[in-house]
Amino acid sequence: MFKVAINPVSTRSQINQDINVINFFNGFKNLYFIDIGAFDGEHISNSFILEKEYNWKGICSEAQISSFSKLIKCRNVICTDYAVFSKNGKAIFNIVEDGNGVFSGLHTINGDYQIKNDNSQIENQNEIIVNTITLQDLLKKYNSPKIINYLSTINNK
Repeated sequence: MFKVAINPVSTRSQINQDINVINFFNGFKNLYFIDIGAFDGEHISNSFILEKEYNWKGICSEAQISSFSKLIKCRNVICTDYAVFSKNGKAIFNIVEDGNGVFSGLHTINGDYQIKNDNSQIENQNEIIVNTITLQDLLKKYNSPKIINYLSTINNK
């Protein structure tokens, strides 16, 4: 059984994912993460403590504009505004007005993500067009190491 590596009160994640990762790696420092859907980089963050207290390096991706602007102010890792997706291009991104945008994400209809293949305007004020990138291309673009110790991702379904 693992000991808790840090005081659980200092967790930044929603359900102690950061504590679980630290415990899994026995408090090792200087490892590498990918945080897809990193939100504002601090609140409900699965990687904030890894970076700030354990000196992990990594990539945080966040396509929502207002969250990305906060992310780049509080993190010292690679931050990108791409939405990580199954193909490179553009997609519709829903901005959910829930007070902080936590439930925002790529637009789906009947479980299928909506890709933007033309230059037409979108009509919904809560939708924006975002750039997408595959995970493989993201790793290549930012020269990630071959070993990724922790991948944090969201699923809006």
